[in-house]
Amino acid sequence: MRAVTSDPKRCTRCGVEKPLTEYHLKKGRVDGHRSECKQCRYKHDAEHSVELAAARRRYYRENRERMLKQQSTYIRSEKGKAVRRKAGRKYSASAGGRARKRAWLSKEEVKRKIWVRHLVQLAIKQGKLVPQGCSVCGVKAEAHHEDYERPLDVRWLCKSHHLEYHATH
Repeated sequence: MRAVTSDPKRCTRCGVEKPLTEYHLKKGRVDGHRSECKQCRYKHDAEHSVELAAARRRYYRENRERMLKQQSTYIRSEKGKAVRRKAGRKYSASAGGRARKRAWLSKEEVKRKIWVRHLVQLAIKQGKLVPQGCSVCGVKAEAHHEDYERPLDVRWLCKSHHLEYHATH
């Protein structure tokens, strides 16, 4: 548990007493803060940036597999998914995200695909097209178009088989 104190703390590098707001937080310390002040830490990092970068690269090379596995596990976790959704929404709301979406939507091929998907949804609502199970495994499926020139000629594939199909074709 972090001790709550407003007493000044002496920096181990410069020796000057400063308020706790001048120190970065660090779990596990008695007062919950690093031993060197922010200014000394910035100065140290700037002086040793080349060595620190080399150490980070070396650490990554030596621990690559473990780090990738840990990252993969996190991304699939509920917390990881929530963080990615939040970041995606933030990017989509940014000027760069809106510009990229406008550019993507302006492509004729994309416009055609969106229109064809709309026609499929309309045909399903009107009963002209009946959703079926995956043609490979039989579970709930989505419409796959071999040819967007024939909007209602679809093959029903589940999400995993649809992705697999596009990965191989």
